[in-house]
Amino acid sequence: MKTLAIGNETEQVCYAYFEGENLIEYGKLQTEHLDVLYETISAFAKDKGLSYIVVHGVDFENTKRRTALKLIRIRTIIKLICEQLGIVYATPSVHGWEKYLFGDRIQCKKLALEKIEIVNRVYNIVTPGLQYDSNDYQRNDLGVADAIVMGSAFTTNRYKKSVEGYYGL
Repeated sequence: MKTLAIGNETEQVCYAYFEGENLIEYGKLQTEHLDVLYETISAFAKDKGLSYIVVHGVDFENTKRRTALKLIRIRTIIKLICEQLGIVYATPSVHGWEKYLFGDRIQCKKLALEKIEIVNRVYNIVTPGLQYDSNDYQRNDLGVADAIVMGSAFTTNRYKKSVEGYYGL
């Protein structure tokens, strides 16, 4: 099972690629030019032979309009690619993993730093590893860390209930 997990960022697409339960590749793509984004993701999906594209489930009713429009623009391209290549598009609900892992004891910047530290440690990501920079979104790897956690949970838990339905064999 080859899975591409995509985070919830609007200025760039943060992704993590898994083969089975193993993290193979992660990174970011710019979203300025939609045609370039389409070609890049489509070529990646064809090259790797993806089975699933997993996108963080979002409640659009409780999202700011500008953010929702940016997310929908990116997700439309991803859904088009899935439809054209026969890839399953899944939107698992991942709300609560932060509270389960960290409780209510930390929030905001400290939470982001701890999430990145845990992903670096669990996946043995070194030199320089994922980083957090609240002033520069291009150097901020929090979206990549979220994509890695979401993809890992999806591949490990095997097709549990998602926002848009059930996925499985």
